[in-house]
This record gives sequence, structure tokens and C-alpha cells, in this order.
Amino acid sequence: MKPALEGQTIVELPPLGSLSARTHATPLEITVILKNVNLDIFNHQSTFTVKAFQDIFFPAAREALNRFVLRQLLVATLGAVLLTWLILRSSIKRLAFAAAVGLFLMLAVLVLTRYSYSYDAFRQAEFQGTVAAAPQVLNLTSQTLDKLAELRSKTTLVTANLESLSGRIGQLDLLNAPGTGSTKLLLVADIHNNPLGIDLIHALAKHFNVDAVLDAGDLTDYGSLLETELIKSLRELDIPYVFAAGNHDSPAVMNFVRQLPRGHVLEGKVITIAGIKILGMPDPWAYRPVPGTGNDFQETVKQLEETLSRNKFKPDILLVHNPQVAEKFAGRIPVLASGHTHQPEIKKIGPSLLVNPGTTGAAGIRGLQASQEVPYSASILYFTPGEKPETTAIDMIKYEPLSGRITVERQVID
Repeated sequence: MKPALEGQTIVELPPLGSLSARTHATPLEITVILKNVNLDIFNHQSTFTVKAFQDIFFPAAREALNRFVLRQLLVATLGAVLLTWLILRSSIKRLAFAAAVGLFLMLAVLVLTRYSYSYDAFRQAEFQGTVAAAPQVLNLTSQTLDKLAELRSKTTLVTANLESLSGRIGQLDLLNAPGTGSTKLLLVADIHNNPLGIDLIHALAKHFNVDAVLDAGDLTDYGSLLETELIKSLRELDIPYVFAAGNHDSPAVMNFVRQLPRGHVLEGKVITIAGIKILGMPDPWAYRPVPGTGNDFQETVKQLEETLSRNKFKPDILLVHNPQVAEKFAGRIPVLASGHTHQPEIKKIGPSLLVNPGTTGAAGIRGLQASQEVPYSASILYFTPGEKPETTAIDMIKYEPLSGRITVERQVID
């Protein structure tokens, strides 16, 4: 709460934006911020109704509001005393009078605010930020929720059977596939805060025994810390997680990855993971407050060019979000890994391989609401061990959870 020219309430809902309304007559601006959501509350409710929400929210809100009011009264009283003493160096009697005046004025303002407050003002609220996108994010129909529950049950079944699947994949060694000493990297992209995509990453990393995970960006949809609660199980990975932020990410998301036990954020420097040298950069939009897309990636290309010219040892992999950036380095870097398009692809460009794993999160909430099923997809890259690793094979994995079908296509690299 702070002084203002007119009485209004601002409700901030990260990552959607904020709404404001002229709710009361006193010259105060009241700001309410949604900081986090306790997902355990929802997990323990078989059916989550409006009444169930009210039973949880209102008692806690009243308790918090009472504490807030008492704190404001205390601050007003002590503030009046301190200000009077600093300016006038008054006697205790005058300080007591100042304390009473401060308490009375604050109490009067709070009482007037309370009795002039109108909740109906929010019927004419002003919206700012990306809150206009709220229906797309929050207005999940019962059909979509039923689909999500079905996906969860079938995903659990498929991930439990991945160990058997990975054993069968090993039989493809008869086709001159990589040997047992290969370095294996799991390439993912466009998770869009889908927790089922994180489940799939854990399963593939475990059962295919990969050495690291490479993420080509769009870990979230709106780049908010609130969304990272949906993907917090990434903290349980015990292998390196290398991240090139996408246009739907943000500095907050990059900081989340840095805080993973073995998280690495690519920002224009070559790093070595499992003997593989990796260069990468965040998408330019990852540094902006609102997700977006555009063709302003020339600065990214320029910075990567400068890194290449300075480094004595050339990278084995370029990891970026936008394939248009990756293609600029065809012929100079052996493997060009990207995401963004949601379409799995392996393409030869001269001596370079452009690899796009598709969308490991099945396009997130947008995928759940699509008329046709969007498959979860990822890739596993195999490299020869040693100082000069070479790509020997790529597994392209697609998982269709509604049908329970999983497809693995191996391409052996000549």
C-alpha cells in the first residue's frame, strides 16, 4: 500500500500481466501480487470446486489482511514519533501526541478505504501486459482436463516400459549403430512447461543412459517463475543439463536452470560436456519482459561469429533455439541443434547436420487443446569417444500418449 492521487487496486498475475480498478475513495494504491501457487492443494483435491477454493483462500486471506493492517498502524505510529523527534526534538509528551495523531490518521484512512471499497469496480478493470492471453492459458475445458488425466496415466505406463524399449533399441547395433563406448546426448526442445515432457526426459535419460541433456529452448510459455514450479523435477537430474533459452523464456528461467545441481546456460561461450564442445546463445527475446518472436537474430549470429573466430578449438555442436540462426553456421560446425518449429527434422547441409527434436512438451497447453494429437518428441545423438568426436547415429523418438504408441527411428551417419 502506498499514497496515490486516486484510490485504486492493482492485481498482478505473473506471467499474464495485471489488472487495475478504481475501487475506493481514499488516496491509496493497493497492490496484490500472486507470488506462487501451492500445487499440493490441487493434488489433494479429487474435485476442485469454487467452494473448496473459498474454504482454503478466505481464512488465509483474512489472517494475512489482519496482519497487514496491524503492521500499517504500527508503522504509522512509529513513523510519526520518529519524524517528530528528528525535526522538533520534542518532549515525550509531544512524541506521545504525535504517535496518537499518526495512529488516528492511519486508522481513519483504513476505515474510509474499507467502507468506500467497491468490488464491482473490477467489472470495468483496465488490463495491462499479456493478460489478454489468459483465456488461452487458464480456460481449460473439462474435456482438456480429462485429456490431461488420461495422458498422465498412459505416460506413466509408457515410461515404465522404456527400459524394455531401450534394450530392444540396442539390437540395432547390428546395423553398424554406435558401440557401447559412445557418448550419448539427449536433445530436447519446446517443453512449454509441460510436466509430462519432464517425465519423458527423466525416463529417456535413465533408460538410454545418456551423458547429458541438451535443451534448445522454450522451457516455459511466459518466462515466469510461477511456471518453473511445473518443471521443478528437473532438479532431480544427476547429469548435466545444457540450456539455450528460447523466445518464450526469460532471465528468470535462465536463472532457474543455473540453480539446477548440474545446470548450464549457454551465453556465447564454448563449454565442454562429456567430452563434447558446445557453443550456444539465448534467443534475443529471452532477454525481454514479454515473450515474442521475430527475425532480429542478426546480433546473435554476430556474437557467435566472434566466439568462433576467437576460439582455437571449434565446437562440435551449436545449440540455439531458432533454426535460422543454426543454418548460418552450416559447413563450419558439425552438428547444428535447434527447436522452435515443433517439427522433428534431421537435415544434411553440406558437411553439417541440422537436428531438430520437435517438441518434447507436445507444444504445452496449446498441444492439449489442439484438434489433432501433438506427439512428444526428442532425439538422442551418438558420438565417438576421444578428442575429435564424430556423430555416428541419431535416434528420433516420438511418443503419442493417447494411443500409447512410441516410435524410434535410428539414422546411421556415414
